[in-house]
Amino acid sequence: LESDPAQAFERYQLAPDLPVVLFVGGSLGAAKLNELAIAAAKVQARNYQILHITGPRYYEEVRLELGEVSDHCLKDYENRMGDAYAVASLVVCRAGSSTLAELAAVGRASLLIPSPNVTENHQEENARGLQEAGAAEVLLEGGWDLSAATTSVHQLMNDSNKLKAMNVAARSQARLDAAPRAADVVEGLLSR
Repeated sequence: LESDPAQAFERYQLAPDLPVVLFVGGSLGAAKLNELAIAAAKVQARNYQILHITGPRYYEEVRLELGEVSDHCLKDYENRMGDAYAVASLVVCRAGSSTLAELAAVGRASLLIPSPNVTENHQEENARGLQEAGAAEVLLEGGWDLSAATTSVHQLMNDSNKLKAMNVAARSQARLDAAPRAADVVEGLLSR
C-alpha cells in the first residue's frame, strides 16, 4: 500500500494542493457510492477534488451522467490502491474487513457505507468498530438520504482538524505486525 503521493497525484491528474475525496465501492462498484460521488461532483462550490472508482459495470453509466466535471478523476477499476489512498484526505467506501484493514494501515479517515447485502450484516458491525475508535463516520443505506450523505462529505472535508484526528485514530487500529505475530503463534504450536 506504500506509494509516492507526488507520483500518484500526477497519475490521476489531480492538484497536490487541493484535498481529495476517494469514492470506491470495491472491485465491483456500488450504486449508492456512485450516486453519492456524482452528487458531490455536481456541487458548485466544493473545495476538494474527487477520485471516483466506479466499478467496471457502472463506469459508462456514471461517465455519461457526470459529463464534464472539473477536479474529478473517473476510473472503472484500480489495481494500485496505494496510489488512491496516497492522494485521499477522506475515503468514502464499503466496510469489508480487507478495506478497513487497508484504511487502518494507511491511516485514512473514512465515511463508511456498509453493504446491506452481506451475511449477518457484518459490514455494519465492522464499520461501527472504526466509528467507535473515532476513525470513521457511518451512513446506512436503510432510509438513504442523498442530500444528507452529500452534506456529510462536505462537513468532513471542511473540518481538517477532524480529518487529522480520524487519520490518527485509523492508524491506531492498524496491526502492522500481524504476520510475524501469527508466525510466532504457529511456531509456538509446532514446538510443543
